[in-house]
Amino acid sequence: MRRAGTVAVTVGALLASACAYQVADLALATTAEGLVPFEVLAPGLEVEDCTMESAMGYHDESLTVFRHPTVESLVARALSRAPTANAIANLSVETSEYFILIGRLTCVRLRGDAVRVGGE
Repeated sequence: MRRAGTVAVTVGALLASACAYQVADLALATTAEGLVPFEVLAPGLEVEDCTMESAMGYHDESLTVFRHPTVESLVARALSRAPTANAIANLSVETSEYFILIGRLTCVRLRGDAVRVGGE
């Protein structure tokens, strides 16, 4: 009976655990087409970043593999592929989670077109 109680507490603790983190701070987001005129410089860009969380609870933000990917970092990487671009249009962001033996792999993928807004 004692073993069943220990298993129940362990399973309950695993099911009750959760994690939350900030995904993005965006200067402008809209679903209205044609609101802001822009020039497409690099269509069809795709960037992805992943983070690993250990099943043993080890998480060190100083290690790249443990940093949570953010939309801002993905936008910066996408814009670096088109140096005169200053925005991403037709933006799509998706997340994927994979549970593997040693922990959880979380990936964030950004797709869109690098554009130049304004006439500078």
